[in-house]
Amino acid sequence: MSSTRTDTTVIRGPCAIFFNSAVLYAADKVDVKTTLETFQIATAHAGPLGQRVKQIRHEITFTPAGAVTAGALAALFPHTSATPGSSAMPATPQTVTIWPLNGKEKVQYENGFVSKIPDLLFSAVAPLYGSCTITCLGKDNTAWSAADKQLTLSATAAFTDTSFSLTEIQTVPYVASFATLSAPWAAIKTKKGLKVSFSVPLDEDTFNTDAEGIVDVLYKDGAKLNVKFDPIGVSVSDLHALLRLQGTGAARGMEIQDLVKDLTIDGGVGFVTATFKNLQLLTAPSQFKTDMDRVPELDFSATRKLATGGVALDALFSIGLHAA
Repeated sequence: MSSTRTDTTVIRGPCAIFFNSAVLYAADKVDVKTTLETFQIATAHAGPLGQRVKQIRHEITFTPAGAVTAGALAALFPHTSATPGSSAMPATPQTVTIWPLNGKEKVQYENGFVSKIPDLLFSAVAPLYGSCTITCLGKDNTAWSAADKQLTLSATAAFTDTSFSLTEIQTVPYVASFATLSAPWAAIKTKKGLKVSFSVPLDEDTFNTDAEGIVDVLYKDGAKLNVKFDPIGVSVSDLHALLRLQGTGAARGMEIQDLVKDLTIDGGVGFVTATFKNLQLLTAPSQFKTDMDRVPELDFSATRKLATGGVALDALFSIGLHAA
């Protein structure tokens, strides 16, 4: 059997992802993993005899190319106020469409949500986003036997999007500052930019039905984040002042909530701006060597605070574009 250069059985090529009113292009490949989650049927005399379907899920993992638009930020960073027990899924069920640029095998998946927020790298020499994952669980309020419960596949569909713009991939120097603090925290200088990483523990078991499986995904412990950077011009004394190691107010059992500070990172008008709430430094590292800076990488973690009234939690972060 022979093949030709134009053999139509060879299917490959990049795609764009249409999700929550945003069009997302990838920096590299897009991985789509469809999984049949199963349970076993076993007997004492013969052991496992079969497997049966418990849940079907589709996981779409990719690194966005870096285009920073209001739509992309809203789609990729939904978990700003993750209250334990509340839904982590969009209020309106969202489709996720994988649309190849060559038009071959366009797939629309149902009921998608961001299950892994991308890390952020605020740097003048690197795109903003890290890898993210969108999970799809099948169309809401629809029988498993429905022909479009999980997905709709089109063998051919001419690609028509023209929204990609290189100018939307932002690489600019950012200004970072901690609220109410003076130098060196009022205008933080770093060696390689600032990296923000997120953790969003999810609980699928509490919103399960026997007939349908997972119908909602809830926040388990709320979202968490860390901000890391290699500082320039920060001394050991500066670190100790943030920790209140001794002196007025220092005591075993003291509350550290009054030590937390908001960090604002801003690229200027038209560029991304973000505020990360209630950050606290818990470790003050220092090192002593000829070819090493005295203060190495710092790791700030977010501590959730109760807003006025003592019930609702403060938002974990906010992100958007700096308006003119």
